[in-house]
Amino acid sequence: MFRKVQILILFALIFSFSAQNSSHAASSYDDKVNRLMELTRAVEVAQQMIPAMMKNISPLLKQALPELPDQTHQFMLDQYSAEFTAAVPAFMQKTAQLYKKYFTEQEISELLDFYETPTGRKFGRSMPAFTKDAQALGVIWGQQVGPAIGQKVMQRVRDKGLPMK
Repeated sequence: MFRKVQILILFALIFSFSAQNSSHAASSYDDKVNRLMELTRAVEVAQQMIPAMMKNISPLLKQALPELPDQTHQFMLDQYSAEFTAAVPAFMQKTAQLYKKYFTEQEISELLDFYETPTGRKFGRSMPAFTKDAQALGVIWGQQVGPAIGQKVMQRVRDKGLPMK
């Protein structure tokens, strides 16, 4: 399931590049990378992954806490979703670093113009390694923020006085 989502995201990124008509007057490398991510709707793509993550978290939560009332379960899922959504900007910063790892500032400029250029072809060739690193980053990110988010959600359940059984 996660692999299918990643493939769909890859195609969405590629097609959004070819569909864009970019007029970029970005003043710096970072600005250009941010503009590229804006044109590819990277934030939207990341936010679209959160419901899929919730589908994965939901059964794990039920398995870990089988006596959890439905109301508390839904509250916790809502809190996880909100926390992951709040963490998207930090994830986007790390994603921007990946762009800078694989593409020079000039190449980012050409990507903004895109697809029939030599850089467009390099983009296609680089995507497997980029995607692999992005997947690894996602796993690390989840491991880093997941436990803290879990603690926040549990504290909110306790603060709200919701039953756990």
